Amino acid sequence: MTLSTTEAENVALASTVQEVLYLKQVMLELGYDQVGPVRIGEDNQATIRISNNPEHHGRCKHVDIRYFFIQERQQAQDIDVFYCPTDKMPADILTKALTPEVFCRLRELVGVRSRTVVLGERT
Repeated sequence: MTLSTTEAENVALASTVQEVLYLKQVMLELGYDQVGPVRIGEDNQATIRISNNPEHHGRCKHVDIRYFFIQERQQAQDIDVFYCPTDKMPADILTKALTPEVFCRLRELVGVRSRTVVLGERT
């Protein structure tokens, strides 16, 4: 259990990095080589600072030690953690209650089209 948003985001980021490394290996075995780091959007700026800064942060030393490999993977240029504002985070379409406007914008970002656009129906 986590006690702060930053800690929860760090745990989620660590899990994402593990999944990315696994999928990179699968893709390599299938003959698809990833050129450059995999970009991972993060909307928590404290988490980004922690992932970019190899110094220990007093309030979350246990997280830094446990998930230090995030920093190592960035330094090895396997991943690139970048800031993505919450209102432009495509993953939020699956995790948050959204206004119809935000839902439509995020739906477009993930490449899903409206049924009315696909079938040519009028709204």
